[in-house]
Amino acid sequence: MLLISGQADEAIALRQQLVAGGYTVLDGATPARIRQALFESAADVAIIACLPDDQAWEMCALIKRDETAFVPVILVGALPAGVCEAEEVARSGPDVVLDVWPHPADLQRTLHTLLRIKQQTDRRYQHFDTDSQRFERIKASIIDRVSHELSTPLLIVKSAVALLAEDVYSRPEGDEQGLAQMATQSVARLENLVSNIRQLARTHHIIFSLVHIEESADYALRQLERAWASQGDVQRVIKHLPVSLPPVYSDKFALGHLLQILLDNALRYSPSDAPVRLYAEQVENGEIVIGVQDFGEGISPDELKHIFLPFYKVNNATSHHQRGAGTGLALAGLLAASMRTAVEVRSTLGEGSLFWFRLPAVALADQADQAAERSAV
Repeated sequence: MLLISGQADEAIALRQQLVAGGYTVLDGATPARIRQALFESAADVAIIACLPDDQAWEMCALIKRDETAFVPVILVGALPAGVCEAEEVARSGPDVVLDVWPHPADLQRTLHTLLRIKQQTDRRYQHFDTDSQRFERIKASIIDRVSHELSTPLLIVKSAVALLAEDVYSRPEGDEQGLAQMATQSVARLENLVSNIRQLARTHHIIFSLVHIEESADYALRQLERAWASQGDVQRVIKHLPVSLPPVYSDKFALGHLLQILLDNALRYSPSDAPVRLYAEQVENGEIVIGVQDFGEGISPDELKHIFLPFYKVNNATSHHQRGAGTGLALAGLLAASMRTAVEVRSTLGEGSLFWFRLPAVALADQADQAAERSAV
């Protein structure tokens, strides 16, 4: 049971009643703890009690926002006065509303009913997931095989072009140098495309754990340094990652690749002498906002709604030679969705663009408290 309550005597009594009934009670005192319980799929039922109406509704909406799992919610109290539309209640509201404090026997019956409904729902999800996972495994196997078959000849071509380009650049300037540069850039685009194809096969294999943002950022920068497309520009990346940041609940390598895509995009579409800013900051609701900012040409409002579509390319003539295949931001959107977040963007023509997303912060003290609660029960 995920208990989200105030400090009233009734809430303390409810906790004791649940423990006495054989339930493990998780503390949902903060949004960060609620998100962690949802990410770990640790909550079977959530109970919201002894909270102001607006705060109770906000907590309920936070739980219902996660569409990857069904967690029934019991609200002890009335719905907020402004919430009256049936559609809004169905989308973000509780499953059961108890106007008065329930009798222990009534609460137990309600919990048993909701647990049965959840078990039935989970079985249906599991059935659908099995078919979906089987399809995803076949698709991932094909994609992985294709990327592997492309990687071997690409490595040979890359090595050959590197040797030829080195020889051409040692001569006096001529047409050959332009051809060598075109060949180098084309191989870099192919290398980036194959990397994205390979990562696409792994977007459904996310393993959540505690992740330090600095580690994923360093992984992203190492990957960029190995790629021709951005090898000479990595020094433009300026990190603003406070050492006091708590870890987030995510996948280390998926987060690293998401940052790699956003940084690569920022480096491509900004002047060669302009910095690219990678930052992270903790906000009030227990989340970490991670962003990548460039100071390039920016994106027009008409194009902003299309940039996450596969194979869409921003019509930017000044950086035409740097344009990729249009798969990077589409993959970034898939990676973010796999990590239960979304990439947002704000851009101004002539000033640059800012891409950011949010991940739940995990306070180590909260984790220790929850472990102590489980062991105590």
